[in-house]
Amino acid sequence: MKVGDLVRDTQDGVVGIITREPYYWGTFARGDFITEEPNCVDVWWTTTRRGVPMHLSSLKYGEVEKIS
Repeated sequence: MKVGDLVRDTQDGVVGIITREPYYWGTFARGDFITEEPNCVDVWWTTTRRGVPMHLSSLKYGEVEKIS
């Protein structure tokens, strides 16, 4: 994911644009330790007034798809 990529919510079809490079936010456990690898991006959806955090797992589980 990079700034400028377009994404679409697969449930309601809303489109958004990535406005911030991936960054670490919150706690992410992998096995027995906590890692601080990038896990979020900010997305400016057509239905919001500003960018909002989106966890990258949304892509992994098909809730959001990259369209460009």
